[in-house]
Amino acid sequence: AQGHALKGPLRAAAKNPKYAVMKTVEVETPQKQTDGTTKTVVETRQVMQLPDEYYAIADGKPNTAVPNMSNPKVWDLYAEHYIEYFKTHPNERYVSLSAEDGIVTDDRPNSEALSSGEYDWMPGAPAVTDKLWFFHNRVIERVVKEVPNAKFGILVYANNMAPPRIERVHPNMALVVAPLGVSPLHHVR
Repeated sequence: AQGHALKGPLRAAAKNPKYAVMKTVEVETPQKQTDGTTKTVVETRQVMQLPDEYYAIADGKPNTAVPNMSNPKVWDLYAEHYIEYFKTHPNERYVSLSAEDGIVTDDRPNSEALSSGEYDWMPGAPAVTDKLWFFHNRVIERVVKEVPNAKFGILVYANNMAPPRIERVHPNMALVVAPLGVSPLHHVR
């Protein structure tokens, strides 16, 4: 299992009243006009959303594709998600815990403190391997207490190409080096 899956538990939890809350949001909706053109209409709706404390902060706004890596409540949310998955899919050996495409950032001071402080020249951004693996290790430790044979596929490229300097590779991690010959970030060798 190696797909981009880091935001999956956040999406699921956003529909779960145990975690989510009702919020009033403005939504832009395209509406077709009688002359065939489309007009954008802003509507106010009530929607279930996770509180911002569950998400990373990037440029002062919640990034709904990245968890708040330093929040123990988020580790518990992810662990619960994966424990449930493995219990309802007993023949599955692996699940992906890989980051989405794009640069992973979490500007929260507690999350920034998890970084090795290195700059990774390949993606042109700070290295996030230690930050990601700190989060992964906290989640995996919680899961294997209940599902000892649970394994987690972790894509190793772009977001976490630099080796970890602080964290360790958890024995239940399966590292998958992405063979991307077409990417300018990855030489075919």
